[in-house]
Amino acid sequence: MTPTHLYGDGGPIVVVPARIAAWLERHAGLDQLRVAQRAGDPEVYDTLLSLHLAALAWRATATGTPVRQEPAPAPLWLGTTAAAGQLGLAPRTVRLACETGTLPARRIDGRWRIALEDLKHYRATRAA
Repeated sequence: MTPTHLYGDGGPIVVVPARIAAWLERHAGLDQLRVAQRAGDPEVYDTLLSLHLAALAWRATATGTPVRQEPAPAPLWLGTTAAAGQLGLAPRTVRLACETGTLPARRIDGRWRIALEDLKHYRATRAA
């Protein structure tokens, strides 16, 4: 069987139809993976975001629901897992830094929330 969605002379490129992107989101958990990669590998996140937008577009044609064309802006507040990903630390280390006040954070609904600006200052302080 010859693959019908494989292209590229300089290297393989896979073209994924929007219906397949929607199927992958639903059955393979790509939505959760995309969210987890937000603070990880930018190329992986960008590819998963493209698949997500294609899935949204396909769903809109199937259901008539309007599609938001722009991805959501970067959050101004991060949880400990996202902060840990950006700092290259374990989430537990970030929670301890929040608890001791080394990393300024706020407790909201039982979870630590770290302002993006505070995270940048903390990173600069650790580098010095």
